[in-house]
Amino acid sequence: MRLCPHCPYYRLIRESRTVALVLWVSATLLLGQRHLAAQQPAKSPEKPDKSKAEQPLELPEFVITGTETLDVPGGAKQAPKPSPKLTPQQLTRFNPLDKQTFSLLSPSTMTRALLPQQERNGYVQGEFGMFLSPSIDAGYRIIAGNFDLNAHAGATLSDGHRRNAGFTDVRADLQSQYLAPEKFFFFGGSRTDTYLRANYRNFRFFGADSVMFPELAPLRQSLLMEAGVQTVGGFESLRYDMGVSAESILLQGAHENTLLDAHLAMTTALGAGWHLGGKAAVQLLSASWFAALVSPSLVAEYRVSGVSVRAMAGLQTFSYSPFILPNASIHADVAVNSLLSFKVSAFTGARQNSFLQAFRRNPYTATIFLSSKLPPFPLENVIYDVNAALHLHPSQHVTLSLGGNANFTLNKLVFDAAEKNGEFVPSFERVRGFGAWLEAEAQISSADNITLRGNVNVASISLNSAISEIIVPLSYLAPFEASLQYRRRWFEPFLTVLEGVYVGERPVALFSRTASNLPAYLDIRFSSEYEFSPNISAYVRGTNLLNQQIVIWQGFQERGIFIAAGFVITF
Repeated sequence: MRLCPHCPYYRLIRESRTVALVLWVSATLLLGQRHLAAQQPAKSPEKPDKSKAEQPLELPEFVITGTETLDVPGGAKQAPKPSPKLTPQQLTRFNPLDKQTFSLLSPSTMTRALLPQQERNGYVQGEFGMFLSPSIDAGYRIIAGNFDLNAHAGATLSDGHRRNAGFTDVRADLQSQYLAPEKFFFFGGSRTDTYLRANYRNFRFFGADSVMFPELAPLRQSLLMEAGVQTVGGFESLRYDMGVSAESILLQGAHENTLLDAHLAMTTALGAGWHLGGKAAVQLLSASWFAALVSPSLVAEYRVSGVSVRAMAGLQTFSYSPFILPNASIHADVAVNSLLSFKVSAFTGARQNSFLQAFRRNPYTATIFLSSKLPPFPLENVIYDVNAALHLHPSQHVTLSLGGNANFTLNKLVFDAAEKNGEFVPSFERVRGFGAWLEAEAQISSADNITLRGNVNVASISLNSAISEIIVPLSYLAPFEASLQYRRRWFEPFLTVLEGVYVGERPVALFSRTASNLPAYLDIRFSSEYEFSPNISAYVRGTNLLNQQIVIWQGFQERGIFIAAGFVITF
């Protein structure tokens, strides 16, 4: 019987035949594949299929926010915190008054509350002050993909507050941060920080005005260059930290000193918060000579909630010494609760002394000894250097920190009295030191803020003579220093800052009974700032308002009262 194409049963029978045909073909292919697999030898489970092994591993992309340390298996990393665009250190201008400030004081002479905020990408800051001292700084930030670039440059000129005291300072700073995407098998999620800095200074040794011919005061042209790169990351239970940095100084256009640091540290998780690994570090020092300090160490870490301890122990060898020295260090951070935390660190071992370090402390450091064919800087041997700090947070408006230090060092770099031409020749002595410091900050109201800092230091140099041990105070170290700052925002666009800095009397000669000490001084500073708009502000600042006699280094009396005005534009 033949059905009509328009009959409803005709369509049903036709679709049933199609379904049956598809099922028959599928069954035939499945049986054939099983028969072929049975005839072939089984593959080793240790050798995956080549076609699958060549395929790239696709991992899910995700973003982690916050600052907690996360242990995520499978190669996932913790995204690092973004670096701020601007810091006071990046904007610190060359200022003769600040050639030696004690560690608790800000390196800047004025607290700039209106510096560009995080949402601003660029800034321009200009200033003009007494003694014909113009200054200009500018910077810009670019975020391109996983790169975060920060560039800063500036220049300061000054006619000087006395004969031969004028100077020129030109600086540039380029920093970048790169977060590697997860597609990189080993380095995925790692952070790489790179920096490049250059600083040119031109100044005279105006402390030599006491000699017969002050017009012959030495002129120093210095170019200090720094560069470095560091990568920190992890893969599954392995964590790594590797980097290299170099700094070099040229005086009068001639190379004087280069210091190269390189390190590689790796640790692996053992469970229960423990990590174990090793670190290899090397320091290369070159000028007219070459010296190397190699330091391999074992590393142990313990990290749980609120507790972080890192300890290293190893050996050190110096290219100019046949001896192998031990070295060890420990750093511990403990947060008892939200109100109390403390830090402890200790170190014993050897450190390099170099002209670069001396120049950073004292720009009038002598260079006559650099022509030697052997390193004139002996290796600094730290017998012990212990630091402890306690941080209290009784409320969100009050912070209190207490700390102390004890150290004993052989061949520590110190400075004696000035030479007739204004230079300072470094000396290397056996030094014992003790210190204590206090920092407190209180927000007494929504508009008023008070910060107090104090520092007490006692250090002495011991010299073994034929008769007995001679002990003298450490030169250029003030036994007491303190600062008090009061900040008030009178209304939203207007802010004032009043600050006083006291530095006690300091000895200048190591083994002289006739040399007079440097006088103590009180530096009163004031600044006020006004916001014309979110992008434009202006300020006025003054330092040494009491016109005190400030002497940082013997023979170099710093400027008296100084007043300057400036502006900040952000975009």
